[in-house]
Amino acid sequence: MGATLVEVLMSLMVMGIGIVSVVTLFPIAALKSIQATQLTNARMLRKNAEEAFRMPYQSSGTPSVRFDLLNYSQALARFRGEWRANTSYAVGDIVVPTRKKGLPHPVPNRWFIMGTGSSADPVTSGYVEPNWLTSAVTNETVAGTSNLIEWTVPTAAPFGTSNYSTLNYIVDPLGWWQLNASGDLDVALDVNKFGYRVLDGIQSEVPSTSGVKLLRLNGGTASLAAAEQVALHPDSWQVVISEPPRTATGTNATFRGALDFSNILQTGSVAFPPRIVLTSNLSEQAVIRPIIAPLPGGGAADWTVNWTEPLPTGFQADGPARIESYEPRFSWMATVNKLADGAQKVTLAVFFNRNFAPQNEHVYYANFGNTSTSLPLTWQVTTTDQVRINWQVLSPNREPEPLLKEGNYILDGRNAVWYRIVAVSPNGNGSATLTVDRQIPEALRTTDPSDPDLTGRVILMRGIIHLFEL
Repeated sequence: MGATLVEVLMSLMVMGIGIVSVVTLFPIAALKSIQATQLTNARMLRKNAEEAFRMPYQSSGTPSVRFDLLNYSQALARFRGEWRANTSYAVGDIVVPTRKKGLPHPVPNRWFIMGTGSSADPVTSGYVEPNWLTSAVTNETVAGTSNLIEWTVPTAAPFGTSNYSTLNYIVDPLGWWQLNASGDLDVALDVNKFGYRVLDGIQSEVPSTSGVKLLRLNGGTASLAAAEQVALHPDSWQVVISEPPRTATGTNATFRGALDFSNILQTGSVAFPPRIVLTSNLSEQAVIRPIIAPLPGGGAADWTVNWTEPLPTGFQADGPARIESYEPRFSWMATVNKLADGAQKVTLAVFFNRNFAPQNEHVYYANFGNTSTSLPLTWQVTTTDQVRINWQVLSPNREPEPLLKEGNYILDGRNAVWYRIVAVSPNGNGSATLTVDRQIPEALRTTDPSDPDLTGRVILMRGIIHLFEL
């Protein structure tokens, strides 16, 4: 029997519905594939970071990464490093407990200063490390003598909370060095501070009459290259040029002059120089070598790419070759929150294509969970899992527009605590109420959001893939 036109049209309609349904799955699948790739790389970088924190000191180029205050403390005139046995200490000397093997920080993670209650000045420590207490004073009795060292948790500037919030701080090796090297940061500001006010594109310090700032540490890294080795994903390369070399020796290869190698060394990073991947038509082996400055070419002149370590004996580099540059896409920073008992909670934030400009650390004033109805209407929230953020109330038309999106993360710029946004309710006039993923602890709720010194501080960093608890 023949098919009528109506039947044909109905068949086309049914087929069209099926095709459209399948086609709509492709962009969703592509998006999910990208998200899965990013999360996989984030988890690998998290493991790399965790192992780096436990890795012992190797060299000045790859130092031991630390979660505690040791590397910042080096700038303090009386800082003596980790406590040492049989060592002479004087009143005013500052130490941290020794870091036990396998731990990324000493326990407890605090500074201790030799107090005036010590029996002698100076005095030599004993052979057994004190049983550090989480209270204000730990007394070390030197065995076999009448000497006593009073170790006190410092509270006054420049050692205590009136200078930096040493209970909560940031370990950010790459951010510290990037801001140090970029020249974007105003000369009056300090890379040791985390979070800035950026008004009309100009960076300034967050106002604080009490002087409390959120401390940024470089993790003990001695250079930008060392920070990149620690904080970047080591396997993040992109192909710049791909073709067989004209000739190759054990330490160099030539390519036709029509290619452009002039900017090869200007891409990538300090720690991961461009590399060449050589293959052979006679085997499945591939050889990778970091390259140094290509010899000039262009036009009829060949480019010559050099490397230092010779190729393996018998390897013929007559197959396709790739010039690859490192693309610093995945990086991390960590927040540290010290608890009342001296222990700490460490959260690792992994980024994709992090922007290191001060604008990415802009501090917005906010009310964290203070539900008092006596507050001005512009600051009121109704539940303790809400954050009211204002970017027009105190600085009309001067602050960058915040990126407010469900699923994004916000950082409490005073206490270094992360929250995830589960709902966004715009209030108009440069204000929004954010519902976050948990109740804000009473101790972290804003006391007076109308006072720039006491108000909450929201930092909305872009490019965060995931947060990991270590």
